Amino acid sequence: MPAEYQLALEPTLIVAVVPPVQDHPWLWIRGLMREGWNRAFSKGSDSWLRVVLAPESARSLAWSVTEGMPVLIGRSTLP
Repeated sequence: MPAEYQLALEPTLIVAVVPPVQDHPWLWIRGLMREGWNRAFSKGSDSWLRVVLAPESARSLAWSVTEGMPVLIGRSTLP
């Protein structure tokens, strides 16, 4: 499973998952380029959320989400 990908959670919500730039600069740049390309050629009504996760966490998220599964996205505060 890749450490950089996009999830289409709803027809109008795309979540771009990328690793931290200091850990994987090429994957971070590639994710930014892919996101820009998709935004330019997607429907204007799509909402985008960019999530920066460590590669292990990104893989865990990708494996834990299945089609039709409800997903709750919330903000957490840093300790």
